[in-house]
Amino acid sequence: MNHANGDGMAPLLAARKLSKTFRIKERHGLKRFPVDIRAVEEVDLVVGRGEVLGIVGESGCGKTSLARTLLLLERASGGTIELGGRAVDPADRAQAAEYRRAVQMVFQDPYASVNPRMTVAEIVEEPLLLQRPELDRAARQRIVRERLEEVSLGEQYMGRRARGLSGGQLQRIGIARALAVDPSLLICDEPVSALDVSIQAQVLNLLADIRETRGLSMVFISHDLSVVRQVCDRVAVMYLGRIVETGPTGLVLRHPAHPYTQALVSSEPRLARKGAARERIILRGDPPGPSTKSEACVFQKRCWRSRQSCDRQPALETVEETHLAACHFPADSGR
Repeated sequence: MNHANGDGMAPLLAARKLSKTFRIKERHGLKRFPVDIRAVEEVDLVVGRGEVLGIVGESGCGKTSLARTLLLLERASGGTIELGGRAVDPADRAQAAEYRRAVQMVFQDPYASVNPRMTVAEIVEEPLLLQRPELDRAARQRIVRERLEEVSLGEQYMGRRARGLSGGQLQRIGIARALAVDPSLLICDEPVSALDVSIQAQVLNLLADIRETRGLSMVFISHDLSVVRQVCDRVAVMYLGRIVETGPTGLVLRHPAHPYTQALVSSEPRLARKGAARERIILRGDPPGPSTKSEACVFQKRCWRSRQSCDRQPALETVEETHLAACHFPADSGR
């Protein structure tokens, strides 16, 4: 995969062969044995400057594990992360601190991601205390006021406790907290899925305004394809820890090349599908467990196009231009 932008500049964020394995203990009879769970497996992705990359896939496919690994909240089991073309060494405290300041997260559950006993000002100020220790209190308070104005809450919220606020207000505070240290990239993990439908559009519009005003890049994780269509420039589809398809959002979701993406798109309500499969695809069989070791394609057991060559895991290959799929028998892009 090409890790440079069309203008020759390095992308803002790049991951190469990024993997994350968790070791757990499973009970077999009276004994417990260590088992490796491969949550993220050899993921390649790039995020350009000012670009929004969507990550989609069913629950348990590894989206959140990927996000936490990209944030250095989890130590990668393999592969590398680059910021602005420079490899990041998580063991180097100075590098890790610089990276964490540049890459911030908006969490899925606004109620669980803040301390309900803290005031709004304390919540937004917290990353400044950790990452901008040179700032005095007056400078921190000024930044807090500015960030609250940026998310349309205002100075009057500074002294309020988080426990008395709505989900939409708390998510705006979470966004303000993420913006406090002026990051270059936001990782948004299902940022509207816990909100009422009436509030979701407001938060999505706020993120769009922030992106335009600041020129921010984003990794936007979602299971809602209609939201991904609205927000994302490109999309990457995950299945069992692997990226199985990636490309421009409109092209991938109108003309999916990988059979899993076809099934995912076909599961949308009929009116939401534009140019993609009209009949719903029902996947047969169960996916292999994340601890199952196999050299075969991860989708082989559920794929209606499976052949003998699918005993080998396919690499992401070009379907057309910037549209890639990890499939030995991809459908035509339709372009």
